[in-house]
Amino acid sequence: LIPSLTPIHSHKNCKIIRRFLQYLSKYASIKRATSIWNVQRQTNAYMVNRRPLKFAGAYLNTQESEPIATP
Repeated sequence: LIPSLTPIHSHKNCKIIRRFLQYLSKYASIKRATSIWNVQRQTNAYMVNRRPLKFAGAYLNTQESEPIATP
């Protein structure tokens, strides 16, 4: 006796494959969005950490020492 084989492209198999592909596409898009967000966050953190140093240096360079006047 030969067991009855279901064809590879049966309706049930197609639904399973379709769901799996949808899951993969969602996972890939989430992974891509997460990696893009991480790159932007690192860039912004670098810029945020860099700006105050420039401004602080510019502020300190404009400060001149005044002669101390004795009354």
